[in-house]
Amino acid sequence: MPGRMMMRMISGTHEFWYRLSGGLIGGQLGKAPVLLLTTTGRKSGRRRTTPLVYLPDGDNMVVIASNGGSDRHPDWWLNLMVAQPERGPKGGGPSAPRHEGRRGREGGGG
Repeated sequence: MPGRMMMRMISGTHEFWYRLSGGLIGGQLGKAPVLLLTTTGRKSGRRRTTPLVYLPDGDNMVVIASNGGSDRHPDWWLNLMVAQPERGPKGGGPSAPRHEGRRGREGGGG
């Protein structure tokens, strides 16, 4: 798995093209839709944006916090557990709704 700095560079590049193109570039990974989730760092207080693949479920967006199979939770998930996201997910390009202050729930593994 790539190092932390490499992942931040990849995420930053993805976010840049997503925002610049209104989701036309980076809005999908294959056939899967991508959203940008912005959270506030629980330690740093800095805003961080992470591109995530999601599954639509009615009005909901389902994301899986697997961290690439690591034993460690992804930072964006830990930030969500501490505080509400500063800005909700943005998916599907510029016309997608923002879900201010919405929070998901942890699913059971099995």
